[in-house]
Amino acid sequence: MERQAMELATRIGGAASVLAAILVLVAACQAGPTYGPDAYELGNIDPSNEIPKASPAQLADTFERFCIDGPRQFDAAESGLRKAGFVPRPTRGDYVTFVSDDRRPAVKVSARGAACMVESLSRTGQSERLADLVRRRFPEARPLEALQGRRDLERVWQLDSGIVFLMRSGSPYATSRLMFGIWHGSPASRQAADHRLPAI
Repeated sequence: MERQAMELATRIGGAASVLAAILVLVAACQAGPTYGPDAYELGNIDPSNEIPKASPAQLADTFERFCIDGPRQFDAAESGLRKAGFVPRPTRGDYVTFVSDDRRPAVKVSARGAACMVESLSRTGQSERLADLVRRRFPEARPLEALQGRRDLERVWQLDSGIVFLMRSGSPYATSRLMFGIWHGSPASRQAADHRLPAI
């Protein structure tokens, strides 16, 4: 198609040739489906970077930046994540997953503003680093022993207005994932809190 445009431009000459070339190229672009920038960026991402084996420091820093210090309102959270180089994956339901191509953990945000999580493949040192973060940022946090061990829950802490949770999926002898997040709102019961946690 570009060759045809050049041949046409040569025949016509002058400013009209430029216009003709543009029209031919535009027609070629319109012949196929239209994609947004997210599709192109996600299409080139290394699959291993979507849910990477993030370091303990990356997990903690990303969680603090977007899930503690970042806005709860979805539009504002999305804007901040995009400016930081994250792109949302196509999704259904309440949770939207944002990924990057630089091995930072994925960030999962509730469209209702109810929760925010970071997700990574399991790696040494993660649990201890995240427990330190809870002690530092949430001194009021109390372990919820009754919830631990349910639905892949490794650790759960109750806050004054919500819960912080650490989940794992998979086998310790194969690829496993970690999800660390915060759910806003005091659970009225163990069952209410459990049902609001996302599937990992």
